[in-house]
Amino acid sequence: MIIDDSCGYSMVYVNSRPDMESFSGIFDHLQGNLLVNPRRGQVVRMIRECSYRPLIVVGHGDEGGVYNASFNGYLFDSGMVQFLRELPCIIGCWCFAGNFADRYGLEGFFTSMFVSNVQESEFYTVPADEISIDRENRLFAERLNTLIRENPIVEEWVPALQNQADISIPFVRYNYEALAFYGKEG
Repeated sequence: MIIDDSCGYSMVYVNSRPDMESFSGIFDHLQGNLLVNPRRGQVVRMIRECSYRPLIVVGHGDEGGVYNASFNGYLFDSGMVQFLRELPCIIGCWCFAGNFADRYGLEGFFTSMFVSNVQESEFYTVPADEISIDRENRLFAERLNTLIRENPIVEEWVPALQNQADISIPFVRYNYEALAFYGKEG
C-alpha cells in the first residue's frame, strides 16, 4: 500500500486527556484538514467530502472504536465502517485500533494496546513512570510522522518502527510488538 498525500490528509486528534499530548507530533508538517476534539458529524462530513485522502486518527479508544473527547461515547465506531472502508488508507493510533481494523476489514497502519499513562502500565503489568512514557511516546510520534512524510510504503512502517524501538524497556516492547499493517502490499 502506497500513500498518495498529494491532496493532503484528513486528520482527527482527540486530545481528551493529558497523556494524549505526547502524540501531537504525529501531525507535524502534514498538509490537510486537522480536526481537534471534533463532534461525530464533523468527522463524517470530512471523511465523506475527502474520501480520496488518507485518514489519521489519534485518541483514546478500544476495539469498539475511538472515544469522543468527553469519554461518554464513540467518535468512531462500527456505524462509520461504510465510510472508513472507502478511504485509501487509515493510520489509526488508539488502544486496540488494530482489533477494530481487523474486525471491519480496514486497510492501513494500526496500533494495538498502547500504554500512554501510568494507570495503563500498571493495569497491563508493564510498569513505567510518566516521564519515561511521555518521552517514549513522543519518540513514537516523531518516528511515525517521519515515516508518514518520507516513506509512502505503509507495509514498511511496522518493521521500521520496531527496529527503532528500545525493546529493553518493557512498556516500549509492549507498545511496539503488536503494531499492525492491514492491506494490499505495495
